[in-house]
Amino acid sequence: MVKIIPTYECVLESRKKPDDVAVALRWATEEPKMFKQYSWKREFSGLVENRHFRIVQNIDYRNSFQPFIDGCVEESESGSLIHVKMAMHPLISFFCLFFFGGIVLEFLFEVIQSFGEDFLIRLPFLVISTVLIALFQLMMRGIFYSSAKKSIERLKDLLFCYDLK
Repeated sequence: MVKIIPTYECVLESRKKPDDVAVALRWATEEPKMFKQYSWKREFSGLVENRHFRIVQNIDYRNSFQPFIDGCVEESESGSLIHVKMAMHPLISFFCLFFFGGIVLEFLFEVIQSFGEDFLIRLPFLVISTVLIALFQLMMRGIFYSSAKKSIERLKDLLFCYDLK
């Protein structure tokens, strides 16, 4: 099933013990700031508590679609399993749903109107709505997944991990 708002989940495996993974995450993570300042000292900002973390990668540019990384670390036979879930900020997700819903409503309105009028008159509006739906989804997914891929690669490097699933 295709989700309207993109998310990304994966499980990473590390040979490090869970406490060592937590220490490495704490070392690479600074406390979140109320207002963004682009003088990052660490690679991530957020909270790392025991074996749970909620972080975001520090970047020196504006990216509203940048994923928030939620995760937990659990012990395994070979070291640690790191369960990672990435999603956009809740306010950005709400805005995207609102915007996407408006475009879909416009599309449905045009479909209904095309039954009452000449179809060729409504066709340009149907095409525009369809193109907007496709472009919005491509833009949102492309930016989100490219940022998610960079964040996962950095986590793998930091924690000496590899993909399990």
